Amino acid sequence: AFQSIPTNSMAAEAEDDGPPQGVTVCVRLRPMFIKRPDGTPAREATCTRVVEMEGKAEKGCGSAVTKIYDPNDMSAKPREYAFDRSYWSCDGFKEDPARPGFNIPDGPDSKYVSQDMVWNDIGKMVMKNALSGYNCTVFAYGQSGAGKSYSVVGYPPNVGIIPNTIDSLYAVVDGNKDEKIRYQVEIAMLEVYMDEVYDLLEPRKKERQKLNVFINKGEVFVYDPKDRKNMDKIWRAARDKEQAEAFRNLGDANRSVRPTGMNPSSSRGHTIFMVRFRKEGLA
Repeated sequence: AFQSIPTNSMAAEAEDDGPPQGVTVCVRLRPMFIKRPDGTPAREATCTRVVEMEGKAEKGCGSAVTKIYDPNDMSAKPREYAFDRSYWSCDGFKEDPARPGFNIPDGPDSKYVSQDMVWNDIGKMVMKNALSGYNCTVFAYGQSGAGKSYSVVGYPPNVGIIPNTIDSLYAVVDGNKDEKIRYQVEIAMLEVYMDEVYDLLEPRKKERQKLNVFINKGEVFVYDPKDRKNMDKIWRAARDKEQAEAFRNLGDANRSVRPTGMNPSSSRGHTIFMVRFRKEGLA
């Protein structure tokens, strides 16, 4: 989630190309886990891929249509779905010679969508709207092992939307040359686990402090019931992108995880990473 505190000149960093989007629905297909690094068969070695993506998307990158086949009759007509974005990241990629370890399309006809392509297509749109003063959210949904964390967070050098957002946000902050303008960036990271809300940036204890949720005139407040007067307790000021990333890593380490058959480090709760961005003009 990206909470932007609007000011009269907030849109200075954003291009004016029409009103912000409402909801954009994307689907992404990850590679199948066929072979382990040592060459032995992996958990999906005997699975059949029943999803295909075809055509060229009218907007952005990716495919136009997602097709799902009947695994018991692959020759039958598939069901077809038209999402706003259909990202094929299953195969058709190679390592970028200029960036070791980074995946890129393996040719001009490849339909592979890389992490950079997802960021340029969706992440930058969210960033632009946030800099215009709108509250924006990227919501990742899917079963354990589907690839949610890869798209949202990723790993070096194939980083996802959150690290790219932090880099881009601080590029705006660090590029400011106007002494009369001041930026403030704050980070919060929460976990919803067993219908309770916890602050992931608090040191992990055996008995964690549960947080309360309060909605007033459409605005959501999350607060410590032992400190009701401090509605900003969950927010931490981040002076630079290194500190913002340190907060994310701390919260990630405090998540409730448990291995499953699909994911050895599956999150048992829902993680919410929030950025609050404020731009102020000084007299």
